[in-house]
Amino acid sequence: MKPLIGITPNFDAGQYHLDPRYVEAVRVAGGTPVILPLGASLDRLDGLLLTGGRDLRASRLGERTHPKARLMDLERERSDLRLAREADRRSLPTLAICLGVQVMNVSRGGSLVQHLPVHAKRREHPVTLDGGLRRLLGSRARVNSFHHQAIGRVGRGLRVAARADDGVVEAVEDPRKRFWVGVQWHPERMSASAAQKRLMRAFVSAAR
Repeated sequence: MKPLIGITPNFDAGQYHLDPRYVEAVRVAGGTPVILPLGASLDRLDGLLLTGGRDLRASRLGERTHPKARLMDLERERSDLRLAREADRRSLPTLAICLGVQVMNVSRGGSLVQHLPVHAKRREHPVTLDGGLRRLLGSRARVNSFHHQAIGRVGRGLRVAARADDGVVEAVEDPRKRFWVGVQWHPERMSASAAQKRLMRAFVSAAR
């Protein structure tokens, strides 16, 4: 049977929203997408995809919120962090994208760079890879980050798996787990990239 992959949607003004490219990327990689409502359990799921969205609250880190922050819905923030911790406890294969990698990092006690300088808010750009991502994608890859926040202090048990040329952390992973990877870029928006397809397939394969 195809593995069941839970996907976290956006939640705003009482409505759920999800870019269909997340669903399609999971489907093409061989998984069955399951969109998770707030408060959902991970029971019966084989993997978790933490998606992109607005910003985490800096107050959670004991910091003042940057004036350029666009905060995510509080209930979604609580739900995503709970799911990340539950998936971690269960060692459930997890792929975290954009906001998702920040959720993953904060769930392990890490911190955020709340606002990057203008030049760092890049679109397509190269990254240098390490660890499991290097074996999967090669030593260098072009990615498509859309962000003004990034990982600051790396959370417990995580290691940096990719950096941009300016030093910004673009991916983290926990090498002790079967698949526990977070990327700042959007592989679901790079459907023509063979490397990004390998990333999605590796995630879904780990969930089998």
